[in-house]
Amino acid sequence: MFIRRSIRDNPVYRLTLREYVGYLVRKRFNLEWYIEGGRSRTGKLRPPRLGLLAYLVEAVMEGAADDVLLVPTSIVYEHLPAVGAMAAEGTGGAKQHEGLGWALRYLRQQSRSRSVVHLRFGEPLSLHEGMGSSR
Repeated sequence: MFIRRSIRDNPVYRLTLREYVGYLVRKRFNLEWYIEGGRSRTGKLRPPRLGLLAYLVEAVMEGAADDVLLVPTSIVYEHLPAVGAMAAEGTGGAKQHEGLGWALRYLRQQSRSRSVVHLRFGEPLSLHEGMGSSR
């Protein structure tokens, strides 16, 4: 599901999203999201964004499901070719103009530097057990 970047000042959007998450829990759909809210251009983790997790907890507390299993997942890229350029920009370097020539150089660089992706799954966590006596 696609969510706007900022919903803080839109109570109708927040309520609709909350109800939609409850609906998905009731129908037992799988959900996937990145709690860290993404990465900066240098690959650094951004602060956690806990809104969807809060909506999930509310849905379980309101009886949408007896329990939900959370599966921690790690996706790590061994090498990102553009990190050097992004780090230079982050320290005040000039950003390269992105035209056709830039795109062709970028594609050539991508074909030369292959990367390995490491994917790991943790043990499933019971949301019901995690909430403990607060339920």
